[in-house]
Amino acid sequence: MVEPAAPYPATPASPIGRKVADVLATLRELRKGSIPRQVRPPRKARTRREGELSLTEFGAHVGLGPRELRRKLLAVGLLQTEIEARDRGGVAPEYQHTARLAAEAVKGGLGRRLEPRSGSAYDVLTPKGQEWAAEHLRREEENAETPWSRRHGVREEVRRYLGQGKSQAEISRLTGFSRALVSYHARKLAA
Repeated sequence: MVEPAAPYPATPASPIGRKVADVLATLRELRKGSIPRQVRPPRKARTRREGELSLTEFGAHVGLGPRELRRKLLAVGLLQTEIEARDRGGVAPEYQHTARLAAEAVKGGLGRRLEPRSGSAYDVLTPKGQEWAAEHLRREEENAETPWSRRHGVREEVRRYLGQGKSQAEISRLTGFSRALVSYHARKLAA
């Protein structure tokens, strides 16, 4: 009968062998009290389901560009602003503001975030989310003033305060408009 050989000699002959044996013994001791390996979280979705559209595709469907659509969906609360920090290797990180689906929208089944194997994560709207967004965009469109009337309203308010003899700084404080905006309209009215 052959006896199995010992995996390691009891005391290594070389100084390097003794150091390796000491390190292995230390690792075994540390492993005894270690916590069990963490379970990885479930993978995020990588593919679309039938009827889902990306935000850009939905914008094209309703006749809005990507930026305009995101601005409007931020206003109605379907999207929220997230700040992402990107490491630039030894230099200060670069911060980027991104419009992403709000957590309440994901919980409500209006959309979800997809994380493909390659490329950036992006959001998709479910058919339910597309109906919700279209309805809220339609309501906003009905209630919104035209850009001309908004600008006209600011100019008329500046005209009224200038007629009362207020300074541009006072008009800015009273209305909440920036000093640059008040100055711009005052110059236009003077011309």
